[in-house]
Amino acid sequence: MLHFYTKHMNNAIVFVCLYYVIDIFLLFLTFYFKSLNKWALHGKNLFLKIEKDEEPYNTKLYKFKSIFDNFIISKTYFSHFYIIGLLINSIIVFQDFQYKLKNQQNVYYHICLTNLIFEIHLLRRFFEQLFLVRTTTKSFMHIFSYLLGISFYIITPFSLYNKEKINYNWSIISPLLLFIIGNIIQFDSHLRLARLRPKGLQ
Repeated sequence: MLHFYTKHMNNAIVFVCLYYVIDIFLLFLTFYFKSLNKWALHGKNLFLKIEKDEEPYNTKLYKFKSIFDNFIISKTYFSHFYIIGLLINSIIVFQDFQYKLKNQQNVYYHICLTNLIFEIHLLRRFFEQLFLVRTTTKSFMHIFSYLLGISFYIITPFSLYNKEKINYNWSIISPLLLFIIGNIIQFDSHLRLARLRPKGLQ
């Protein structure tokens, strides 16, 4: 998988950039058009939006949109993002490690650091989803958000990969420290939110 990606690196970079541009454009659409806003919501916000009575319009377009608007799934499927991300990113890290050893390169200087730290992030989020997050029966996400999340975690491991030699200086250490601090803050926030939700809440 990694060999194919590196062989077509230039085309892959164009595809990845195009993917992120389209994603950002779609997200902006959901912010600026109320009719599409529901697609970007999840959890309690989406539940409240669904409960609101909307003014019905007797048109085929409205009926079609209404069906798509209500195409929601449980927020427990959030874990799918991290399972897929872990699967793809782990393969990339393993193949990269294997390739460096085969070519007798010093792994310490040549391993892809961005994929390694992304692996740590994915593992943390996956275990949070399993043991920390309490999803209620009112927690939903729109199928649009779900598909966007799945595609993001398929593409991102490839977009992070690079073959450059690592020079351990402050330009590398500073982002690593920010990553560690950011992960600690995010974990602490998720922990506090989980404690606010009573056990057994439906």
